[in-house]
Amino acid sequence: MEDKLYSFIMRGELTKVSLTKTPIISRHSSSEALVQEYVERLSLDLLDSEQVNAAKLMVLYIRL
Repeated sequence: MEDKLYSFIMRGELTKVSLTKTPIISRHSSSEALVQEYVERLSLDLLDSEQVNAAKLMVLYIRL
């Protein structure tokens, strides 16, 4: 019983330490740096800008 309790607490502590060292970005964040990273990773600059802007508007409506 004591071993199970110890391992449970130790896993919790290790998780806490790991989470404090990991930068977390909220999924509701809309910073300019985050937007730029999405543009680069998804190659949005290669797509039709009209279609991209329409998709961005749809995302705004969904978020509300």
